[in-house]
Amino acid sequence: MGQKLMGVGILLLALLGLGVWKMMASDGSPSGPSTLQSAKEQILGKAVEQVQIQGPIGGEKAGLLENPRVKEILKDKYGLTVVWKKMGSVEMGAADLSAADFAFPSNDFAVDLIKRRNAGRVVKEETVFNSPIVYFTWDTVLAALERGGISKADASGVHYVSPALIEAAKDRKKWSDLGISELFGPVAIATTDPEKSSSGNLFAGLALALGAEGDFADAAKTRAEFDRVAPLFRQGYMEDSSKDIFSQWIRMREAMPIVAGYEAQIIEFARANPEIWKKIAAKARVAYPKPTLWSSHAVVAFTKSGARLIEALSDPEIQRIAWEEHGFRSGFGGDVSAKGVGVQGIAPSVPSVAQMPPADVMESFLSHLESLSSR
Repeated sequence: MGQKLMGVGILLLALLGLGVWKMMASDGSPSGPSTLQSAKEQILGKAVEQVQIQGPIGGEKAGLLENPRVKEILKDKYGLTVVWKKMGSVEMGAADLSAADFAFPSNDFAVDLIKRRNAGRVVKEETVFNSPIVYFTWDTVLAALERGGISKADASGVHYVSPALIEAAKDRKKWSDLGISELFGPVAIATTDPEKSSSGNLFAGLALALGAEGDFADAAKTRAEFDRVAPLFRQGYMEDSSKDIFSQWIRMREAMPIVAGYEAQIIEFARANPEIWKKIAAKARVAYPKPTLWSSHAVVAFTKSGARLIEALSDPEIQRIAWEEHGFRSGFGGDVSAKGVGVQGIAPSVPSVAQMPPADVMESFLSHLESLSSR
């Protein structure tokens, strides 16, 4: 056995020497920039071509792309170094992306805007991750919603919130009108600016879809629904990043009773900040609007190198890390295991999902909001 191992070692040394000899010029100087690397490639196989790609991403995906293991897989297995900048998904649709290899927004509406603005440049587009819109709230708030008949938990402890909450906000009702004495003032659900950020845009889409029951054929009824939904997004300063409003919810605690955001955010926070999460886990809650909307995280590639990112993020190991450490469900379907993610009340599947309003309806609504802001 020892002789066989010695023989293998001698063979490897001989091959290494052959690789170096072949790359030496007749005067003994190296004929290439890395003779040792080239010799290694002859023995172990050719190295993956390394490229650097750049583009904008929704801020909620920053943690995933900065994950050391993800960066290692991207570089070693797929030859990619990803340079990104945070940008609101809706903003990407209006941005100059002529120098970008890809864009990585967080909903289908933004993808549609990006594709239309960059017509003829899109090489490939695919959804690699999904995350449902959820409510971040607190135990006392959720208990009050349950007493008011607006929220209910299933047998496994997953909480669902009925459309009555959004309808109450649209009708400018007060918490007391819902029989909730623990909260004061008008019913409010904090979210991001729908003119800039995907989570706010999706929440606006959900509010519109519920009121119109998915039927936007009647222009007059659609316009009336615009007027009902608009006040939800005219309650003072609005964050333009899903990541920023989630951080604000963590800092302000019960002073922000309910925030609409992505399921992925609370899972990622709990995994990345175990000491802080320990202090608030007993009171923090996640609840699912019923129905909710999917946030579809699609890579829109403008170059062949950018298209390699789609293949890379579809890698089974990256898909596993994306869920277990960052809370992103696979863009290719299937239930998930809620065990081990560190957050109570995560749903293995999302059974009730509404349809996002058509892109032209969302564009009209954003124009409506803009006209109100300019008054």
